[in-house]
Amino acid sequence: MTTAFINYVLDQGWEMKNIPTDQQTTQANDIILFGKNGLNFVFTYNKNNDSNYFEIILPYIDDFNRSNQEQFELLLSLNKDYKTGKVIIDKENHITLSFEQYVFSDLNINKLFEQAVGCLESMIREYRGTMHIIKSNSN
Repeated sequence: MTTAFINYVLDQGWEMKNIPTDQQTTQANDIILFGKNGLNFVFTYNKNNDSNYFEIILPYIDDFNRSNQEQFELLLSLNKDYKTGKVIIDKENHITLSFEQYVFSDLNINKLFEQAVGCLESMIREYRGTMHIIKSNSN
């Protein structure tokens, strides 16, 4: 799956931040960093844990403010509205967006990768747009 994803990113002309060597892609965990339109993504795949599962992450898009009810409601809405997208808040209150999917065939795999990246782009666009309105209304 890692090779298919590397080929997809390169075919799209996106910025590849690291390209694992053949030896690295045969190890248990594959991590690929790539950029598109100023956003930095992480592709992860673990052959030993679950060879049919991958994740694309858009890490640390913002900080979570526990006292901001509107931000909290927006994050809940994103989790509800994007079926394969997830909002994750870590213990340091960083917000990360994630697309996680099981894959059982290479058929149309590039369409799935396109959907994954598109989902995260849509989520961050909605998050940033709504947060801009929230911040504007609070001033």
